[in-house]
Amino acid sequence: MDPIGILEDLKRRAAALDKADQAKRDKAQSDARRRWRPQEDSLPIRGARLPLGLYTVCLWVLFIGLPMLNNAGFWARYVMIAYLVLALPVMFFSRGWIQMLFAPPGELPDKEYRRTVVQCRASLTAITALWAVIAAAEGLYLILQTPEDTLTEWLFLGGSLAAAGVSLAARRYASGFRYAQCEPEDAPNGPRPETSPEQADERRMNP
Repeated sequence: MDPIGILEDLKRRAAALDKADQAKRDKAQSDARRRWRPQEDSLPIRGARLPLGLYTVCLWVLFIGLPMLNNAGFWARYVMIAYLVLALPVMFFSRGWIQMLFAPPGELPDKEYRRTVVQCRASLTAITALWAVIAAAEGLYLILQTPEDTLTEWLFLGGSLAAAGVSLAARRYASGFRYAQCEPEDAPNGPRPETSPEQADERRMNP
């Protein structure tokens, strides 16, 4: 084999790797500089802290209190599995709300925006769906089984439905966060026009 040809091939591969690494670094820098600006009709983060905080307290009271009923339906496998899965979005939402307490008003860096607004909205969607699944599973248990203590079963079902309703209301409230993506003024090609999250997703799909 020609050693000169092997050397040239290694150089080309090294150059390609360097180019790919540079592209990754440029993308990371661009993501770090990207910001999200609240629109005029957006729900302000500062004003949303208290309502979402009250919902967080209510959520944890229901999440911890309902199993204390110790009803037979809670220990049914299909109910318990859904309840265990519910713990994940509950913790993610609580974390997003805590980070929202320290978020500055006005523009948010991309990382901060995703850790607060996006994380809270996504968690609320999952929480609402899982509470509805738990209520449906408890209802199925009441239909298929004949529990001795029906009072605790109905209390558990009612609490699950109430939690689903409150979570749905919180999700609709959080949908009031309306932010538009904006680029910094010192970007290489100048600032880009503001785009909503939907427009940003469409731009990523159709570059």
